[in-house]
Amino acid sequence: VTLEPGNVHRSQSVETGVGGKGQDVGVALSCLMKHDGNVAASEKVLLAQFLGQGPEGDTVSDTLASKFHLSDALTVRNKAPLRTCTTIVASDCATELVETSGEVSGEEMEELNAKIDELTKENGKACGVCIMGSMPPGCKEDTYADLTTRLAGVDTLVLIDSVIGLTPLLSALKTIFNEKDEKSVGGAVLKLN
Repeated sequence: VTLEPGNVHRSQSVETGVGGKGQDVGVALSCLMKHDGNVAASEKVLLAQFLGQGPEGDTVSDTLASKFHLSDALTVRNKAPLRTCTTIVASDCATELVETSGEVSGEEMEELNAKIDELTKENGKACGVCIMGSMPPGCKEDTYADLTTRLAGVDTLVLIDSVIGLTPLLSALKTIFNEKDEKSVGGAVLKLN
């Protein structure tokens, strides 16, 4: 079947899943830990994300929790609707239709920051932080830098797969790891596309 603009096309099958870069990393970490028999550790994978309200957001939240055991401790259900990305898969290629993300309000960003601050106050800094993908509208240029400063210490491994807010993020990492000594095990890895 050939995709022809202006025509009606009927799909042979439909699959629904989660697919943001951060969600994909969280799912992968959870699966790896569970595969190693460490289900309790897989439940400690925390995904900091804004997740739209409504039935679509509920489905993603339920899938991440029930299927992949991801905690929603750092999830903020924001007022913007969840964006939907549709992938049309052919035998030799795939075409993506990606909706625009809804805007994150200042109050919603403050809610995420408060959740992170409470978590680090109780449990200390994270052992690993992954900075993935783009940020939704409404987030400032230094959002990734601010989140990393709140979450990471000298023993944190920070993985970066984003070019959004990179200058303030690299500056924040320099400050964090400037205090590193020979016993510190943290560092940063930047994926260059």
